[in-house]
Amino acid sequence: MMMNDVVPPAPPKRSSDAWKWLAIGCGGTSCLGILVVVGFAIYVFNTPTFKKMMGTVIDVPVQAQTVVKDFETVYSAIEAYRKDHKGAYPKALKTLAPKYVAEARLTSPINKPYEYSLPEKGGAKEARLLRTEIPLSLPGAPPWVIEMDRTGQVTGLVYTLQNAGGNLKFDARTGTVGQ
Repeated sequence: MMMNDVVPPAPPKRSSDAWKWLAIGCGGTSCLGILVVVGFAIYVFNTPTFKKMMGTVIDVPVQAQTVVKDFETVYSAIEAYRKDHKGAYPKALKTLAPKYVAEARLTSPINKPYEYSLPEKGGAKEARLLRTEIPLSLPGAPPWVIEMDRTGQVTGLVYTLQNAGGNLKFDARTGTVGQ
């Protein structure tokens, strides 16, 4: 056998590193993307506007629920007063405290006295008796108005806020927020 007849063995097959580097690159890019999204979320959630909006979404339905309970309590106090005074309505809500109702129940959750309208004799039963407004600390949002008439019917139990993202419904009966 001659040297020319000897064929050197084939070089070992090299594994391709391209797939490994592609996987490392995609994984690193994904991690970087996740970090950017998390960082942006932390930034947004720490802004005063977001905190104010979330406070509104959480606090306002609970405040409205408190108003409804207060209205029911004050209405019962008014009826007890009327029973003791030959059907006459009190001239002012302050007259009811402390004999018929605790003074704290005459003030809304935002420390604003409830509005009281002394009904006219022979006036409509649907005439407003109690009223309050709950401000929403959202740009352009009108206040939530809750009223009670002479029959004890409460209106304004559901407040709908229309915005670009859809509608938000606040429910005073349940203290919840939904769409």
